[in-house]
Amino acid sequence: MNAYMRRRRQQRRQELLKLAGGVCVHCGDTTDLEFDHRDRNTRKFGLSGSGLDKSWEQILKEFVKCDLLCKYHHQEKTKLHKESGGGHNKVEPTCGSAHAYTLGCRCNLCKVAKRLYRNKDIDYHTVIDADYPIKANGPGC
Repeated sequence: MNAYMRRRRQQRRQELLKLAGGVCVHCGDTTDLEFDHRDRNTRKFGLSGSGLDKSWEQILKEFVKCDLLCKYHHQEKTKLHKESGGGHNKVEPTCGSAHAYTLGCRCNLCKVAKRLYRNKDIDYHTVIDADYPIKANGPGC
């Protein structure tokens, strides 16, 4: 089954590369190509790995939101728009979150958020997304 899924993903990726033209939209390079969402907020899933296991209709809906970029231009765009700072899944912490506390901030807001997280009053995604309502730019951040 693993070999089948690997081949299926490769075939689907090749089909998407053909549909996208097979070259980086910035420089025309044909190596190390990656699909990049024009607007991160519209992204439902990535067009790699298990994202290619979804139905072909779902994949095509996601595909139209993307540009084909070489690895270099994808990294440059990501840095320019501060989507992840060049590191995979890197998150900019917000003061008043347990994540900021873990990264070294010791202001009162971050201490409270860390305590809430430790007591299971807030969940992991709240920590990573820093969506907890205690937010401010405290002196410790």
